[in-house]
Amino acid sequence: MKLRNLSAHQLKRPDGLLNRTDKTAIGKKLNHKINSAFSGLDIYLQSEKNDSKFFRNLNKLANFAGLTSDKNHPLKNSEINSASDTKPAGNDFEAIAKLLQEKDSFLILAHLSIDGDDLGSMTALAEALTRMGKKVQLYSQDNVPEIFSYLPNLSLLKNKLPEQKSDVVIALECGVPSRTGENVDLTKLGDKVVNIDHHLGNTCYGDLNWVNTEAPAVGEMVYDLLEKMGCEINQREATGIYTAISSDTGSFQFGNVSPKTHRIISRLLETKINSSEISRRIFREKDFNFMKLYGRSLVDLEKTEDGKLVWSALSNETLKNSGVKSSDTQNLMEDINRVAGAEVAVLFKEAEPGEVHVSLRSHGFPVNEIAAEFGGGGHKMASGCRIDSPLPEAVSRLNARIKAKLKDYQAAPQK
Repeated sequence: MKLRNLSAHQLKRPDGLLNRTDKTAIGKKLNHKINSAFSGLDIYLQSEKNDSKFFRNLNKLANFAGLTSDKNHPLKNSEINSASDTKPAGNDFEAIAKLLQEKDSFLILAHLSIDGDDLGSMTALAEALTRMGKKVQLYSQDNVPEIFSYLPNLSLLKNKLPEQKSDVVIALECGVPSRTGENVDLTKLGDKVVNIDHHLGNTCYGDLNWVNTEAPAVGEMVYDLLEKMGCEINQREATGIYTAISSDTGSFQFGNVSPKTHRIISRLLETKINSSEISRRIFREKDFNFMKLYGRSLVDLEKTEDGKLVWSALSNETLKNSGVKSSDTQNLMEDINRVAGAEVAVLFKEAEPGEVHVSLRSHGFPVNEIAAEFGGGGHKMASGCRIDSPLPEAVSRLNARIKAKLKDYQAAPQK
């Protein structure tokens, strides 16, 4: 049996590895490293890795957590080989539609570093459920980026978790539960957990799971869900879904945009949404301070000798002095990813000293595999991760992995 056929969900449960880690006084940062590593584990397993190499890396991770690597190791070969070969299919679309029609109260959660796909999807779904007479609450640990302030139902979005349990909790675009935020226990927030995602590596942790990696945005999946429930989509819902799909496809420029996507957009336009204003807010209108920070990211742009990798690194001091809120820095990657001849573009943002947030983009190279090695994930050509180390070290470590992988990528025949 190949190890990559096991899910991260299966691997992290035997013998309570994460529970044992939690019980040791190793601090918040170390806990994050362990949880982050497992969050990307499923993507790592899906790639064409050598099994023995993977197991060596897994042992290193366990040793890092303070566990032994002897024959009593909780992840020893015999226990891995005895785990189930069956991975959840993540195709509970019809069951989810039925559940949403039957239940009365809902809590919808976004992933950390909330984006337009999350916001547009959750506000559209909230509008539809509210029109059906349901009680809906929205949650995110992040503030809403200013560019999305036009969306409907933002008054429902809170930064504090509700005290009362809902019938159903819905996690959008969260490959693992920890992506919903620190100290969030989905099972305590709702009687049923629904997991909806379009990213590789989702561990199918919900009671019901719908994972469609061919969808260009979770907004397209929300459209399908509303259509399945017989909702006649109104302008407010259309505004949210259009925002979700447009923002996650770079205004319909990415390769995962399909004829179906354009048919959906056509139907959304029939509701008379102001698509030009939405595009202006997302892609063309920028705050003065943002433009200065954007310029700084380009001034500090660096590249490898062959030009295949370009990157920019913004220190915590630079970010703090810019006057730009962290939630409004998402679009800094735009022009970094336009350098001619570059295969990979990277933006490093030092959110706090020793905590670096990384955005990766490419034109074919699988950056999601790089992100997974550092506990992150995402799409093949658009991913992210967090590295808990000083900024120079984070740049050095991640760029070294990209350079090594680029050599293998360029040497291999491309499909």
